Formats: sequence, C-alpha cells, structure tokens
Amino acid sequence: MRKTVEQRLAEIERTRARLAAKIRADATREKIVIGAAIAAEMRENHRFAEEIKKLLLARVTRDADKRAVARIIEFSPPTLSANRENTEEEQSEFVSSDNSAPTDLIIPSMISRRRP
Repeated sequence: MRKTVEQRLAEIERTRARLAAKIRADATREKIVIGAAIAAEMRENHRFAEEIKKLLLARVTRDADKRAVARIIEFSPPTLSANRENTEEEQSEFVSSDNSAPTDLIIPSMISRRRP
C-alpha cells in the first residue's frame, strides 16, 4: 500500500524534527566541552582566567546571563598547578609571605559532574 501525501509529509516532518533536535544536542555538547576546557585552563592559568573574566564582563549583557556567570567572574585566582611548571612571577602571585598558598585561592570546580 502506498503512503498518502499527508503520511509522507508527516514522515518528513518527523525526520526534520529529529534532525533539528540532533543539531541542537550536538551544539549544546560542543558548548559544554569548550566550557569545560576553558574552566580547566582558568584553574591552572591566572592570566587566562583574567582574560576570560574581562571577556565575560565585556560580552555578557543580559541580566540573567550575568547572574549565570557571576561565580566565574567573582572567583579568586586559581591555585598553582601541580600539572605544569609555573614561572617565578606566577609563583610569587600565589604564595604568601610565609610560603604557603592562601586558602582563598582555592576555587570550586566549574564543571558539573556527569549525571548517573
């Protein structure tokens, strides 16, 4: 039995909707991965974190979006990274006069954990 024109149009519409949802899901995943990479670098690289904060202050204009990134804009600089060598200048930025890292330099993870 041949499909009617209406049935074929409905099938095409379902396919279009499924593809549109896949495109949105892929775009969302892309943003999450980029954001996670940026957040990881911000924790390890103070200069990069400052540049991202400047970028957010300049580019984020909607009040709801500002509230969404407020924690990122307001966080303290990241601690020294154990995974890479830091320059003497970077080390002096993070080490207090008694050579211990100040506790206010520790920031929470900005990457949400995967849900089970």
